[in-house]
Amino acid sequence: MKALYYSPFHHPFVCWVSCVLFIAALLVTRRDSRFLASRFFATFFWVFTLEIAADALITGGWSPVPGSSRVGTALSIAFVVLGDFRYFLLVEYVLAKRLTLGVALRAVAFSLLIPLATAPISSVDSRVLYLLYEASFACVALLMRFFVIPMRGRALEPDARAYLYLLTGFEMVQYVAWAIADIRIIRGHELGWLLRIVPDALYYAVFLAFAWFGLPKSLRRGELAS
Repeated sequence: MKALYYSPFHHPFVCWVSCVLFIAALLVTRRDSRFLASRFFATFFWVFTLEIAADALITGGWSPVPGSSRVGTALSIAFVVLGDFRYFLLVEYVLAKRLTLGVALRAVAFSLLIPLATAPISSVDSRVLYLLYEASFACVALLMRFFVIPMRGRALEPDARAYLYLLTGFEMVQYVAWAIADIRIIRGHELGWLLRIVPDALYYAVFLAFAWFGLPKSLRRGELAS
């Protein structure tokens, strides 16, 4: 199971196939009159499709950078932060109804919260560190779902607020699935590696498509400022 998990046909191949399919969907949608009026969303999905493809290359089985090297470790951490940043940036943009420096800085701050909090315990076993990160993010997602979004999203259109709830629920499922898989791995169960492929697919192959096709009408019409 572990060999399958680290196989390049799982990572980056699956991610790259999903990126190609998603880019095709973006190109087809662009010909549609309902294509996003907001430059933010159009730019967001293009940039993060390229980012996740680069992530898969650097952290996958065909990486030109050794994962055990300092450069490889630094890049892996950077991609983890970017992966969380895409969620927080979407949330902050929709809540603020426009893109500002403050929106970007809040998204960065949320993305760095858990990496900075877990940095002092980075000497523990890597799998335990992953589990702590995953559990911490699940807790942050719960706070976002039941406190941050309800309080700050009162003025949003109902469908925009529901969209943020869906994104947050997606993140919670993804991180809880990772945590369950890692608990199995730590306990010595090979099945954990197979289970881990599911949240990996959500992270690399599904999130952007989920966020794109789930955009409600109020956001597709470009009612937010670009």
